[in-house]
Amino acid sequence: MQTTALITNIIFDIAFIPSLVLIYVSLFIFDNGTNGSGRWLMFTLFNGVPASILVTQIISWVAYSNGNYDFAFKVSLVPLIVVLLIGLWLLRDYLTK
Repeated sequence: MQTTALITNIIFDIAFIPSLVLIYVSLFIFDNGTNGSGRWLMFTLFNGVPASILVTQIISWVAYSNGNYDFAFKVSLVPLIVVLLIGLWLLRDYLTK
């Protein structure tokens, strides 16, 4: 489990940099001018990805350094929930049009 936790932590540390683009993209959600439902939810989800990666990686690296590899692995997977929510939201928008 030690190697798995280390690999997932490194992957999410690398993924943090490109996820910062989502903060930039989230600023353009309100440019449309129409009253679409769910803009604030999408804004929150887009900003939640980098925030969740940052917070969970801090917790995960502390747990990893204390030798709690199983907890470090499980905590490092939490940002996948936010990414899954964004994917489901986009899929719902695609299927309803």
